[in-house]
Order: sequence, then C-alpha cells, then structure tokens
Amino acid sequence: MDIELSYKAKQVMADCISLAQQAFKRSFPIPSITFNVRGKAAGKAYLQLNQIRLNPILFRENPQAFLEEVIPHEVAHLITYQVYGRVRPHGKEWRGVME
Repeated sequence: MDIELSYKAKQVMADCISLAQQAFKRSFPIPSITFNVRGKAAGKAYLQLNQIRLNPILFRENPQAFLEEVIPHEVAHLITYQVYGRVRPHGKEWRGVME
C-alpha cells in the first residue's frame, strides 16, 4: 500500500474517532487498519477486533471516495457496535452515528 494513502487513511480514521468522542462524550479506542480486502468489497469492519480492512486496489483507484465515504462508513460501524452493541448493520443507530 502506498505510504501516503495509508497515512491519509489513518488520519481520516483518527478524525472520525475524534468526532465520535465529541458527539458521545466518551473515548473510543483507535481501530487498527489493514489493506487486505480482495474482490468487490471496498472495506469491512470487524467489530470485536476493532479493525477496519480496506481493499488496496480499489483504494488506489478511488482515493477520494475512500477518504470521504468508505473509511467514515466503516468507522461508523465500529462506533455503533461500541455504543449500542449488536444492532442492524445500517439501522437507525448506524445512521445516527453517520450524521
């Protein structure tokens, strides 16, 4: 993975965590991030591992979409799980976190 893109991904993730901490007035652990998703999926959130996995090929092809949409989307899954436990993946709790 390109070092600059990896750095940007981690920065966006940290910014998302910071926003969540302000919104929920609590701290959240910083997730780990890896670049090993294959196929058509852009990214996946592993809730119990507090980990985000991204597709490196799609990230290189669409960096802006990943930085603005995919990473915040996956971080929102982790935050939703930590705040509400197991709920519907794109349910009202997740949508609330995304706002």
